[in-house]
Amino acid sequence: MDEEKNVIEDNGETEKIIGSPETAKSETIPVHPIALTIDTHILRICDLRANAFTLMKRAANSRIELLKKCKQIFEESYEILEDGVSSEKIIAINNVIDTHEKIDRIIKSELLNDLAAGHFLTLFATFDAFTGDLLTAVYARKPELFNSLDRSMSISEMLTYGNVDDIKKIILASEIEAFRRKSYLEQFQTLENRFGLNLRNFENWSKFVECGQRRNLFSHCDGRVSEQYISICIDNEFKLPEDIIVDSKLELSPKYLFDSCNLIIEVILKLGQTIWRKLLPQELEKADKQLISIQYDFLRQSDWRSAIMAGDYAISLPHYASAVNSIILMINLIIALKNSKRDEQVNKLLDSQDWSALCNDFRIAEKVLREDFDAALVIM
Repeated sequence: MDEEKNVIEDNGETEKIIGSPETAKSETIPVHPIALTIDTHILRICDLRANAFTLMKRAANSRIELLKKCKQIFEESYEILEDGVSSEKIIAINNVIDTHEKIDRIIKSELLNDLAAGHFLTLFATFDAFTGDLLTAVYARKPELFNSLDRSMSISEMLTYGNVDDIKKIILASEIEAFRRKSYLEQFQTLENRFGLNLRNFENWSKFVECGQRRNLFSHCDGRVSEQYISICIDNEFKLPEDIIVDSKLELSPKYLFDSCNLIIEVILKLGQTIWRKLLPQELEKADKQLISIQYDFLRQSDWRSAIMAGDYAISLPHYASAVNSIILMINLIIALKNSKRDEQVNKLLDSQDWSALCNDFRIAEKVLREDFDAALVIM
């Protein structure tokens, strides 16, 4: 069914960030509703991911300890059955029977899968909250978008509200409620049509589709595969394992759960930033600073995978508020790549830039990233 190993491991990434904070991050950005929405929900998922790791590791270790105790009971009981007196043998037989029942219960237990399912559903509850908060923030920053909402209201209904702002809030709340009732495929299509964007053009789109469909299966049918799940996955070019058939039961391995957390972090960041930059181009500086800030937070947490994801997205953007921002975003990506031992990509990015034309801060960063510390010292 799911070929991923049901293991929980610490990635052991404890290396320090290379470079200076002054280079990696600009000054603290002011609170902005879209930035706050992106940051808040990414933080929630990071916390959920950490909590899931802790709980599932404890559950797995508890199961291991219980099995060790059962093994000890078997060994002690078999010794008694071989050499003990009759009265002791009766007790030993009872212990063996009880221990067999405990092991059978452990084998049948789905605790790890249930823990994963609970966190998995919470993950998508967080994503649903994000999309609603994002729309609220976008309409607050660009009120003229209300003109495109197709919602009628009678005069008697309008008179029950205090002012136009109250009416707008009711209309938007109704719009968001209707939006959330749609499938994730329909939600993205709605956003694309409304804002004139292509939001599905990213590498992990098919994985997001499968993830959303799996969420539906665990919400409504205990993870059992439906024809709709298979059909939608195939339509969106997600390659299903050969043993996935209708009514087979999917599992949620720890690896799948953690990969899903990283995926939703990616979707939140890219969706929020893309819509922000498209609809409010005059706020490009604020959008740049939020992206730099979230990159820096990933680096400080040694979350190289998310930092690389954010950096790859950042350097693919067509516009920045300034050349300085684009260099900072690139440096942050290089730091993440270097800590991930991707030396070829590090060198390729370093060679793509004429560092001699930049200020000393960036030139020092370039030399440090190349591990040319003598040259960095000379510039300092």
